[in-house]
Amino acid sequence: MSASVILVVDDEPIIVNTLVLVLNRTPDEFLAIGATNIADALKIVHGVRPDLVLLDTMMPGVQGLQHAVEMRVQCGCKVLMMSGHTGTGTLIDEWNRAGNEPFDIVAKPIHPIALISKIRELLQVDVRALEWRNPLDFRVQ
Repeated sequence: MSASVILVVDDEPIIVNTLVLVLNRTPDEFLAIGATNIADALKIVHGVRPDLVLLDTMMPGVQGLQHAVEMRVQCGCKVLMMSGHTGTGTLIDEWNRAGNEPFDIVAKPIHPIALISKIRELLQVDVRALEWRNPLDFRVQ
């Protein structure tokens, strides 16, 4: 069995480096690489075609959901969104109400064991079959 390739994308280098380090501690299971901007991330996605992209929803100058769709539709990557912003819940809810395919999301910071568990879950299940869950308990105002 080969390791699943995971791309970690966040504008904070410390988050990228930490998550890559955590995921690479299971070398038989994951091979994690990182990007700190969406341009590099898209190049990696189109070239490497990772099994899963762990994507920050809010980065300077970009709308994470649009890029998540591109990664999922054009490249066939599963995408797990992550956010530390409370406004993300509203954004995701609007996205889903508009009839778009849902994305799973995890809260930052996330415990490494919980993250690995979520990644394992997504890699075993077709992401399109998942219903969106709201682990951050975001509320639409």
